[in-house]
Amino acid sequence: MAKSDRQNNLALWFGAPDLPAAPHRTWKSRNFVNSGYAILSRGRGVDATWLCCKHGPHGGGHGHPDKLNFVLTAKNKALGLDAGTCKYGLPVRAGWYKTTFSHNVLTVDEAEQAPAQGRLRAFGETGGVDCCIAESGPIYEGVRHLRGIALVDEETILFADRVVCTAPRLLDIVYHQRGVWSDIPEGAEWGCPDKPGYRYLQDARARVVSGAVLGLDVGGGLTTSVVLAPGTETELMTATGMGDHLEDRVPVVVFRRRAQETVFVWGISLTGERLDLRSEADGGRVTIWIRGKRLVLTLGDCLYGFGT
Repeated sequence: MAKSDRQNNLALWFGAPDLPAAPHRTWKSRNFVNSGYAILSRGRGVDATWLCCKHGPHGGGHGHPDKLNFVLTAKNKALGLDAGTCKYGLPVRAGWYKTTFSHNVLTVDEAEQAPAQGRLRAFGETGGVDCCIAESGPIYEGVRHLRGIALVDEETILFADRVVCTAPRLLDIVYHQRGVWSDIPEGAEWGCPDKPGYRYLQDARARVVSGAVLGLDVGGGLTTSVVLAPGTETELMTATGMGDHLEDRVPVVVFRRRAQETVFVWGISLTGERLDLRSEADGGRVTIWIRGKRLVLTLGDCLYGFGT
């Protein structure tokens, strides 16, 4: 039999539809310095928890204004989404897919981020918890955003988003996740702004909370929860945005505050646990308590790091 050349792109994209099962590798957290991606991961095989945070250079003409965006997969499912893109030239590309709001990021004054070079400030492990701290760079004039992420275990991810501005601004932390809303607080209809990204929301509701637990049914027996730590009064919006196409509706949560300086502490439970979070912020020092553990993230002007 003649030997065929399978070492090419055509073989990769249009070859056998069924590939051998991937080895049940054990995943570990890694930071890719040059490309600017920090990966926090635990577990084995396709069920491992895998989060990738984008902190590096802007992607040029094909790049999106989404500094410190992250994607999340777990239990062999894509959960925290980046919707990606669509055919160039379609209005929905500029109106949704390439907007800041369609990513898991900070938006300020309902406006688009500026292209920016971010920076990883700290990465590693403390007390069995994998952590990273990243800074967005100049995404908005007069705004500084630092994001701390902690993979507590395979089932629990925590976030601390510190935002410091030269004057009070409207601050939105946005998260998109596959599933359907299964348990959310009562809220009034929210008139979505006629702004890029925001205008594509549907079924939007708003309420004012000091803390919240939001349930999502992902399907296949998997439920998750998104938890906002109690403390600072926050406007909480829930809605659906877009996934692969106009009819693919994906739950969206927005944590909103008008502030000059604030820290949003929130988390994702991959079991649907309510996550009894407590937090305390003293400038750039953020202390979080969960399940008897104490985690300290330093998101400061000069000091960056983490400890237990």
